[in-house]
Amino acid sequence: MYDWSRPSWPNPDDHRADGFKITVLASSTNTAFHNNAIQQPISGFIGYTGNSCAGISMRDNTYYSAEADPPTIWSKGWFEISGSVSWSTWMSQTGETGATRQQVAYPDPNRTIDTYMASLGLSGGYDAFMSRARQQSKDNWDPRFTAAAVNNYVRAGFGIRVRY
Repeated sequence: MYDWSRPSWPNPDDHRADGFKITVLASSTNTAFHNNAIQQPISGFIGYTGNSCAGISMRDNTYYSAEADPPTIWSKGWFEISGSVSWSTWMSQTGETGATRQQVAYPDPNRTIDTYMASLGLSGGYDAFMSRARQQSKDNWDPRFTAAAVNNYVRAGFGIRVRY
């Protein structure tokens, strides 16, 4: 998860924009949240839970937020459990193990369909891409205008191998 927040906030004291939310039901078992990179380079909470994370195995995730930790106000911080909590409180309350606090350096994480089109030397961004994608047929096929092509372009911006 990367950069889900907004660059400016209507209320500068309220940055509640959780990257993920965990709500555990009584019947929750065998649920895993492992090996994720949750990165918030602007501002906003990384994660939220409204109750304990009993029944969920949380481990080896890499977290980063531009927010202060420990939090300085209830509505800003890295994690939220009925208000902002520190890294150490999150770890003890959720039982998460092996987590790291580290900003991950991605090659080009801000890729979009607009930048994809520009990389092809084409203008028009999203609308032009969608127009070309809608024109696809078995007689008029261009693999550059498929979801797979855009997905691979975006993945490469995060240093993830291209899939076919």
